[in-house]
Amino acid sequence: MTKYLLLISILVITRANSQTMVYAELLGNGGFYSVNVEPEINKIWSARIGAGIFPFDKNTFVSIPMLIQARWGVPNHKVVLGGGASIQKYFYKRESVGRDYLLTASVGYLYLTDKSLFKISFTPLVTHKAFFPWIGIAFGYRFR
Repeated sequence: MTKYLLLISILVITRANSQTMVYAELLGNGGFYSVNVEPEINKIWSARIGAGIFPFDKNTFVSIPMLIQARWGVPNHKVVLGGGASIQKYFYKRESVGRDYLLTASVGYLYLTDKSLFKISFTPLVTHKAFFPWIGIAFGYRFR
């Protein structure tokens, strides 16, 4: 129930937004690769939600990263700092075998043009047992 309330809150807050970014990310908060939508809340803050997948041998990990991020800098060059959670669903041979909630963060650099973006970030995933230090690289579009 909580995850649905968070999703609805993000959509309501960002509905009247002037800018939204849509991008693909490799090795980021969503695992091996993910597709993300990041609407702007105001000039500094943005909310991000994505869907990712990480295939490994006969296992598959599906994730939904959700972050709140702040951006500072000049119009085309920004420093990004954010935090949130990622819901992980685990499958073995296409059968669901578990679920987990991970903490995640994003610390990086964002380059923006009028219609595109490039982002490189340190995107760790933290569980109660482990720390996974990922580095994400993203390319995408910017809509105004």
